[in-house]
Amino acid sequence: MTDTRTVKRGDRYPVLLTASMALTGATVRLLARGEYDSTGIELGCTFDGAEVTHVLDGTLDVGTWLLEVEATWPGSPPTIATFPTNQHGESQYVVLVVEPDLG
Repeated sequence: MTDTRTVKRGDRYPVLLTASMALTGATVRLLARGEYDSTGIELGCTFDGAEVTHVLDGTLDVGTWLLEVEATWPGSPPTIATFPTNQHGESQYVVLVVEPDLG
């Protein structure tokens, strides 16, 4: 099951993503790329426990965006985990659809 969220271009409110484990002690990045793009961008985020929050600022272009959370814990080598994953541990994405605003 894919987690799909739909917003309008220009919306400004928090979007919450949940990792499958606490992110305490990790460096957390929220990564996004257009559905058909090969390069992505990093979106600003904060986190508390397993909850990662990005506040929409109205600047994402209209289109379909794939989002993932990347958490890195220090160590040698560092531990890196990417969310969301499915019940089999396979990578998935949160899909954020940005639709045009009529205003």
